[in-house]
Amino acid sequence: MNINLPRMNFISSAILISIISLHGCGRSGPQLGEVSGRVTVNGQPGRNLSVTFAPAVGGRPSMATTDDEGHYELLFSGTTMGAMVGEHSVSIMENPNLMASYEVKVVDGVGHVDSTAMNKQIAQQLKDRKSGKRIPTKYYQNSVLNAKVQPGDNTFDFELTF
Repeated sequence: MNINLPRMNFISSAILISIISLHGCGRSGPQLGEVSGRVTVNGQPGRNLSVTFAPAVGGRPSMATTDDEGHYELLFSGTTMGAMVGEHSVSIMENPNLMASYEVKVVDGVGHVDSTAMNKQIAQQLKDRKSGKRIPTKYYQNSVLNAKVQPGDNTFDFELTF
């Protein structure tokens, strides 16, 4: 039996490359769609609200916190943005943590934070909580909100009224 070693090495290499390329391609896990939007409460930006999309078929929910303008972008896990494709129950509620965005200005290589702006944001959140501006339970316990996430970019805006 005469074996041609260079030809066997070529065939073995070709098979190995095929197996590696099939196995290593793409991200594993469920198909995701990018999800962002805006929450308003009685016509005003919904600041510092927790937004959760829970898949109807089960699986990992995606979450976000709204900014000062009520905008959010869902995070699936770690640094992976989005939500599972399909139907979701959406819950929106007050974030139990006080949040403040801030800008860092660098002067002579040292970062400075405008604490006055941060204090105003936190004071407004405390004022909202004390004034009774609470999100009704219909928006987070057996929520009346739903969304269908498609592959690609999705925008879901929610107007909460009470």
